[in-house]
Amino acid sequence: MGRWVVVVGAVGAVLGMTGVAGARSVQAPTVCSGTSIEACGRGDVDKCLAEADRKRDSDPVAAFCGAAMACDGKRAALGCALAAELLKGTRTLRPDRERARVYASKGCDMGFPPACVHEAELLTHARHPGEKGAAPKFARAAKLATAACEQGDALGCRVLGSMAWNSQLPLDAAEGWALLEATCGAAPGHGTCRAAQARAAIVQAQAACAGGDAVACHRAGRPRFETQRFPYDPAAGAEALRKGCELGDWAACRDAVRFGGREELRARSRELAARACADGAKVPAERWKIGAGEAMEVTALDPCVVEIDEALELTDEGPGDKALRVRLEKLCKKEAPDACLLLAHLAGASEAAAASRATWALLRSTCKRLVGPRSKRFHEGRELCATIEDVESQIVPWRGACRREGELEACISHADNQIGLGGLYSRAVRTLTGLCEAGRGAACKRLVQGQIATERKYEWVRLAKQACERGDQGGCL
Repeated sequence: MGRWVVVVGAVGAVLGMTGVAGARSVQAPTVCSGTSIEACGRGDVDKCLAEADRKRDSDPVAAFCGAAMACDGKRAALGCALAAELLKGTRTLRPDRERARVYASKGCDMGFPPACVHEAELLTHARHPGEKGAAPKFARAAKLATAACEQGDALGCRVLGSMAWNSQLPLDAAEGWALLEATCGAAPGHGTCRAAQARAAIVQAQAACAGGDAVACHRAGRPRFETQRFPYDPAAGAEALRKGCELGDWAACRDAVRFGGREELRARSRELAARACADGAKVPAERWKIGAGEAMEVTALDPCVVEIDEALELTDEGPGDKALRVRLEKLCKKEAPDACLLLAHLAGASEAAAASRATWALLRSTCKRLVGPRSKRFHEGRELCATIEDVESQIVPWRGACRREGELEACISHADNQIGLGGLYSRAVRTLTGLCEAGRGAACKRLVQGQIATERKYEWVRLAKQACERGDQGGCL
């Protein structure tokens, strides 16, 4: 029987977890009155299940019914595990993950590790960090995968590692994280190992934050909005950033507004950034160095640029943009890439800036200098060049269509492109939010599906569903 378990485990890794229903796939019966597998009828459970595994593609109904019947027999746990594995989907059997979880849970309750691994994998399938109801499921999945991994189940360890990489492993799942950290010596650069190192750094930063270290609050909060390598928890992240802002860290203020949705802190963010600008302070990229490598792709932040950015976000487009654009141009001439990036977005989104040929000439010349053969800032220059191209090809055309014709789709696409490219972020979110709250389902959908990390997504999902129920297909998720 042990040999059979190994075969099924191997087959399951290839088909059970990645099986795709084909055009000729069938639905597993709700109730099995019998099966064509003779061994199952004779009560020979080992041969019954081995034959069922072999017939998973040629006769999927017989295979499933054989496993389901065994689930209620002498070797119930083994049959339950195979039934769950088959219901996860093969080439000829359509996936039915809800029923698969029922079978897996039954086998797991009997103390059979492979069934527990199936349940853990099913609990994480197609669920995203931050989704309502996901946290309790991730907690149970982590518990099951950890227990299986501790017993030497390789698939259980793989599910555990996958959860860590996909931000599904809760920060307080200490035993699971300990298992992952124990493997770091063998593969220090491996993704799950880096995730474990990142988690350890967050725990350390949380302790320092609790002791009043503002920078530590920033380090503890900002990663919680990432959807890879970090335990995702936007509520906890927003709270840590809020505390860092109150303690006086301007970068924490900026991210509390940008990622945590704390608009009430924007004025303080601008105030602290202005002080840091006057002092010549910056947030080095090294703040994000965790463990074996750079955990987040975040470059150094210039408080002078952040101050201007916050000033733009605090006001709607108007005469004040011109004065701020002049300040950005001065910084861009000094080859400050983040200033040039913001200037490019302002030039694409503002009619006044777009009319300035000198602004675009400055951006293009800076781009060429930064990517020149003797430049030591090639990567920053390449990002600037790409942003200029994106703004000209995406934001400018949609902005024109939105203002000339007032088309909903054009206005939504204009704001969505601004968010996706990271420019004039809050203005774009405000535009989409206003359209969403006015009942335009397409705007709600863009907010839900866009690159926006905030707790407000729950509200946008609700509004999108309401629009869909009213017959607005643009809001159907």
